[in-house]
Amino acid sequence: MTRILLIRHGQASFGTDDYDRLSDLGQEQSRRVGEHLAALPHHPEAAYSGTLRRQQQTAQLALDHYRGETPAVTATPAFNEYHAGPLFEAYLQRVLERDPELAGLGDAVLTQRRAFQRAFEGVMKCWLNDPAPPDPVPESWTGFQSRVVEGLEQIAQTHGKNDTIHIYTSGGVIAVGVAVALELSALQTVMLNWRVYNGSITELAYGRRGWSLMGFNAVDHFALQEPDRLLTFR
Repeated sequence: MTRILLIRHGQASFGTDDYDRLSDLGQEQSRRVGEHLAALPHHPEAAYSGTLRRQQQTAQLALDHYRGETPAVTATPAFNEYHAGPLFEAYLQRVLERDPELAGLGDAVLTQRRAFQRAFEGVMKCWLNDPAPPDPVPESWTGFQSRVVEGLEQIAQTHGKNDTIHIYTSGGVIAVGVAVALELSALQTVMLNWRVYNGSITELAYGRRGWSLMGFNAVDHFALQEPDRLLTFR
């Protein structure tokens, strides 16, 4: 079977003017991911990422730890995360109208991690239940899911059955990959998304019977070192 490792990017720059870049901790996480992967017996025959900067930075920092030649990273929009900014623009007011306590936080709802997560969950639920999202949301939930699945299937069909493939991506993409293997609902997929660690490794296999989940959210490369510092969700 084709072996696909879905690697979530390192911690991005939450709360800054440019979220789409790795924080100092995110860079360290990415290097440690690379050290771990390079020590495994199966080196990648190919590597992919989304086109987002945090995804490509993670790929480069991780792959730098391989000795000798490593595959060039192919960037494809199929593995980009959903567009959180437009989702907030479209649905946040609706969430705040339903949650006065959250609304009372004002602008802090976008900078305080717990408040942001609570708002984000509400925004995502609105998106899941909207088959035709308004501007500026560029795609529906089903459109996002289809984009990711088509990207995964194209890779599985392109590479050999014994190949190991790396995909450096984001939590939503990883959750969709797991959902396809386990036949999860949309809400279960989104709830799973919140549990994907930065720098974690999820393994899928693709064979004659379709997709199988071989491992989810592995972070031994952090948990055996400094888990209190290295384990992050955002």
